[in-house]
Formats: sequence, C-alpha cells, structure tokens
Amino acid sequence: MIMALALVGPACSGDDAPSADAGSSERDAGGAVDGSTRSDATASDSSASAFEKFLLSSAAGPCPGDSDCAGFVELHASGLLRVDKFGETPTTVHEATVMADDLAAAIVVLTDPELIALLDGASPACLPPTDVFESMELTLGGVVHENDTTTCDQAPIAAARAQMDALRTTYVP
Repeated sequence: MIMALALVGPACSGDDAPSADAGSSERDAGGAVDGSTRSDATASDSSASAFEKFLLSSAAGPCPGDSDCAGFVELHASGLLRVDKFGETPTTVHEATVMADDLAAAIVVLTDPELIALLDGASPACLPPTDVFESMELTLGGVVHENDTTTCDQAPIAAARAQMDALRTTYVP
C-alpha cells in the first residue's frame, strides 16, 4: 500500500512556482537581507519567529474513481494542524491544535537552513518515480520555499517528513 498526502489548492511547478525571493530583497537561508550575516542561533531564532506554515503533500496514481489517493499534513504557526488522511472517503480535513512544546520542536526542524536550501534548490530535489508524488512547502516571512521531494532521503528532508508524520500520528491518529 502506498501512503500519500496531497496539496490544498493548486500545486506549483515549473514557471508558476513561487520564487524563493519573491517580494523581498536577496535573503540567505537564515533570512539575512542584502548580504548581512547572522550567527546560526540568530538565524534559527529569526526563522522560527518568521514561520507561517509548512505543508507536506503527496498523491499516488493512477487512482480509481471511488478511491482517495491523496492527502496532506499542514502545520500553521498558530499550532493549527490540518490533516487530510490518505485513503479516507469521504475526504475530510481533520483539525487539531498542537501543544506549544511540540510546535516549537517542529518549527526548529521545519526551518532548518539546510532544508530551506533544498526546497529552494533544483526541482525536483530527487529523481522521482512517475506514479507517486510528494512535495514540501514552507512559508517563512512571506516567502514560499517549495520543492518536489518524492523519494528524497537527504537528512533535512527526511527529518521534516518524520516530524510531520509524528505530528499527524500524535494529534490526528
């Protein structure tokens, strides 16, 4: 059985993908503007305070008409966790509130500068198969960082995937 999660709203790909620096001056992975530098601790604190949401989405196919082959896990800065469970029909978006300690721990993983660099890097981040799809989208300080992450095993991507799965299984079993 393939487990998958899907995007809320239209997927971004190719020329319609949001630019990592859309609406801002040049920024590094820690959010420094115009070439200034920050310590890793300051960059991490800045990223955590700029965190808006993280969306892990996937799908599998071909999908029979009466099946659900898509879903998503979405975490907001407010602690709102939204989950569309793969395979659940009718499709229902479940919501839960993540406890402050769990939210803080998740934000550290989801705003890792190495993850941001991968999300802003070449797309797709790995060579994907054609029948499954996964993407990650981080909104940080009004800037969207997104990439296709299907089958990627780089440590920051694997950590973000594991973090979102842990939140899903804890709060929306």
